[in-house]
Amino acid sequence: MKYGLFFLAVNIASVLFAQKKVIDHTVYDQWKTLGSAVLSEDGRFVTYEINPHKGDGYLYIYNVESDKLDSISRGAGAQFSGNGNYIAFRIKPHADSLRKLELDKVDKKKWPKDTLGIYHIGTDSLSKYPNLKSFELSEGSDWALIQFDNNDLPEQEGVKKKKKKKKKKGEEEYKSEGKLLAIYSPSGEMKYFKDVKGSTISHDGKYSAYFIHKKVKADSVHLVLRENLNDKEHAFSRASTDIQQLVFDRDSRYISYLSSADTAKQKNYALNLVALSEMKTLITIDSTSQFVPADHSPSTHFKPIFTLDGRRLFFGLGNRAEPEVKDTLLE
Repeated sequence: MKYGLFFLAVNIASVLFAQKKVIDHTVYDQWKTLGSAVLSEDGRFVTYEINPHKGDGYLYIYNVESDKLDSISRGAGAQFSGNGNYIAFRIKPHADSLRKLELDKVDKKKWPKDTLGIYHIGTDSLSKYPNLKSFELSEGSDWALIQFDNNDLPEQEGVKKKKKKKKKKGEEEYKSEGKLLAIYSPSGEMKYFKDVKGSTISHDGKYSAYFIHKKVKADSVHLVLRENLNDKEHAFSRASTDIQQLVFDRDSRYISYLSSADTAKQKNYALNLVALSEMKTLITIDSTSQFVPADHSPSTHFKPIFTLDGRRLFFGLGNRAEPEVKDTLLE
């Protein structure tokens, strides 16, 4: 009897050993990684990704209270909205489709674009917006900015498509490096703006800032500050040829940005500080300012930084060398 038990044990061990898969290069593509975990502010939800070495992965949304797990194929880069009412993320094209386009040497400009996914936590529903270029969520509210990779206004349901307007006499055609921007409200309403080259949103979502690019004979860029709650718009820097580095302070009292009126390729920039309560430019600092060293001007290589209390603004000065950090007191 003892011999029989020993024989059986030996046979089971040999079968298990025979079934064990050898770890070599052939299994690499089957390996999966878990990462990009994000916890909601209230701790009720967790998002994370599981991605294979090759192929399409999944974004998972886990409800800690109900123990419910949802998955979204090819989802990535999830972010919770400021008030935690929705989750925004990218939905990537199928990996096999991209690989085929790469092997066929198709121009990347013709590749399919990402789609923006918005998962509404309260209704457990998903909205999708194709042709995504980028998105930015307000940290303290449910307002958001969505930049698309095209520059065409979308057709509205129930509204007949208007015929293309004829060019008015004296009106010049223009080209634009800008794309379509949508301002997304907490109610889910979208307002669209064409020719937008760059944008940002304030911490509390009360203000959006974006600059529009048009080119007839030379570049023309102007900044628009928008009060999101009442749809008011304020135009700044209409004579600019370039605008960069839009930055709001945390309490939505100021916005700073860099602008240039130079038509040359190598541009000198000015730092502008706008008081949002008055929609008025308080300070402009450029190469002619007294404390700016000779051959220096505000640098686009250093993104301005407000202190948390909004009383100081740090920015860079440069002359094609390493930026020298300066600060100015806002009082």
